[in-house]
Amino acid sequence: MYMFYSSARSLRSWIAVFGLLFPIFASAQTDPILRHMTNPSRSFGSSSVDQAVNRQLARMEDSAPTPTRVALSPDGALLAWSLTEATGTTLQVNEMSDPRHQVVVAPVSTAGVRCSSDVPIWSPDSATLAFMASCPSSAAFGGVAARPQQEIFLWDKETGTVRQLTHLTGGLSNLAWSSDGKSLLFLFIENATRDPGYGDPAKPLAGAIDEEGLEISRLYEADATTGRGDFLTPDTMHVYEFGLASNSREIVFLAAPPPGEASWPQAKLYAADKADDSTAVPTLRTRVLVEMQATSGPLHGMQMAIPRLSPDGKRVAFVCGLMSDPVAYGGDLCVANTQERANGIAAGDATVGLQGSVQYEQWLTNDKISLVENRNGHTLLVEWDLSKHQPSKNGTLDLGEVTVSGGGPKGPAGPAIADVSYAPAHEAMAFLMQGHSVAPEIYIVSKGALKQFTHLHDGLQPPTRTISVEWENEGFHVQGWLSFPVDYDPKKTYPLLVEAHGGPEWSIGSRWDGDAWRGISSLWPGLGYFLFLPNPRGSYGQGEAFTLANRRDLGYGDLRDVLKGVDTIEAKYPIDKSREGLLGWSYGGCMTMFGVTQTQRFHAAVAGAGIANYTSFYGETFFTTFTLSLFGGTPYDDPAIYSKLSATSFIKQAKTPTLVVVGERDQGSTPEQSLEFWRGLRTVGTPTQLMVYPGEGHKRWLGETEQGLRWRISSEVA
Repeated sequence: MYMFYSSARSLRSWIAVFGLLFPIFASAQTDPILRHMTNPSRSFGSSSVDQAVNRQLARMEDSAPTPTRVALSPDGALLAWSLTEATGTTLQVNEMSDPRHQVVVAPVSTAGVRCSSDVPIWSPDSATLAFMASCPSSAAFGGVAARPQQEIFLWDKETGTVRQLTHLTGGLSNLAWSSDGKSLLFLFIENATRDPGYGDPAKPLAGAIDEEGLEISRLYEADATTGRGDFLTPDTMHVYEFGLASNSREIVFLAAPPPGEASWPQAKLYAADKADDSTAVPTLRTRVLVEMQATSGPLHGMQMAIPRLSPDGKRVAFVCGLMSDPVAYGGDLCVANTQERANGIAAGDATVGLQGSVQYEQWLTNDKISLVENRNGHTLLVEWDLSKHQPSKNGTLDLGEVTVSGGGPKGPAGPAIADVSYAPAHEAMAFLMQGHSVAPEIYIVSKGALKQFTHLHDGLQPPTRTISVEWENEGFHVQGWLSFPVDYDPKKTYPLLVEAHGGPEWSIGSRWDGDAWRGISSLWPGLGYFLFLPNPRGSYGQGEAFTLANRRDLGYGDLRDVLKGVDTIEAKYPIDKSREGLLGWSYGGCMTMFGVTQTQRFHAAVAGAGIANYTSFYGETFFTTFTLSLFGGTPYDDPAIYSKLSATSFIKQAKTPTLVVVGERDQGSTPEQSLEFWRGLRTVGTPTQLMVYPGEGHKRWLGETEQGLRWRISSEVA
């Protein structure tokens, strides 16, 4: 499962728990520690530890204005981008030739309050900017955490006027213009009570399960003049993503039967074209294009993401590989021909042997594709020549130890996608770039040259020093990140925290102020710890063979990679080996649970939203299909592998004091799993405590609902 991120404010409760646990590694006193943690939401006191935690939390909450989404107009003349501040998000439009010429696009609600606007998308003729906005006067939707209704607005470049296009109720995402500019297409969940996926709190079980109350994501088309529209896909399909061709009426989309939240690994790639008729919203003629479950060879059972049609509509490209989540993508580049009319057309791997992971792609011409590649902690922009099966000459730009984002339609994956905005006719692209030593800014690549576009954070210094660490283990090259304690003195020794990432198919990239969850990683260095973020086998960035290496091996080879990385760090830096801790969330929580049953090397641990017993988990949640790709079948087909990979099978070996944390309505890693692990530790006499946060889901922001903290769109802190 994927580890979500949030604003620093909403992380306060469980950071408090970590902050209270880890300063006492050396003594590992059990009962006093756990009694001290009974109320994690208490106010911090006046001790030096409390004051240090308060300072770090204040720093995390005092975030500077940050760009989030970018959209380069097709004619290459204008750049639209969103700016997130404490008061909300506004859109800016700048001239590319002279960035000083700027227009602020800020619709106002009927109550006279500025709306929060985001996700800009230019029309094909560059004359109109579509975007999504939520206004304070909008009716709220949602169950546990009600949020303002997002609607589509249009800004006219010529007149400068803004008008609301849609008046819908539910969840909108993945906004895109039709190729003729006469309509807008997007995914719509009518009367949605929550965002799709397992991040939001699960709905209470009631009624006929898998039959009643399903929230289905469907492709919807709205007329760009009137706003009137209708669904293009039936309620028998849950659509995850779609792509359009710039010079044809073709549409491709990934879909599976409802409930879609459980079916993404089995999604098929469909091709459709609009029937030529006079109806306001034409119907679609749909056919199966690619079905990975029926594909033979190395691609069998792999997942698909980010389908993109070539300009002429004759081929479709997509990311293909072992991806455990519909929110974190990486793999090879696959291409299929859309012109064949038979179902189940075979897809070909266009980047066999690539030493990195493709995370986003966009056609430049009918023969060339631009790729965003994650390679060994670096982000590369690659122009891939399909005819030659290799990068074009001088077609690779290594951006260094950074990550990019912000250039594609906002969907459930949001900031997990390394997306960029393109103007292929002008050989230009725009994106948000950041790194451990690179503050978030918008950058432009024009004709191969990189240029910084915004200067919001000039002179800002990173809160901590972070370096890339690389090592070899069992024939694999492995990479991770090491953050140094603030005011580091090599003559002193320091405790070490090891944080396993979510996924498991994912990776930690280089981002400003810590990892993808905005400041949580720099919290620990600010409190005097080394923090190690490894990318062991199963991660992206070292090629698809490396990603596939943890299949049917979760917790074994990847844990050995992590421990070898700790050995490497201990050999180079002054680590206090009696004060080493292990923590993680989602799959990182699984790694923590399993890790303390395999080694007594760590002196304290925090397991957040983990899975202790894969067999019981399979029967407790809808999110079980990821195990089919990773384990090779169900627990009824192969009970032995499920038992082998479960922490509870080895619970008698667990001796490390462990705090277990989970949301009450977490459907991605059910609270029953945390309860089962806690019960096991209690039974064998290992010091432990279980914290269950009422009303919370899988997102890593526990305590928000009960404290009434302001809900924030996750992309605001990308």
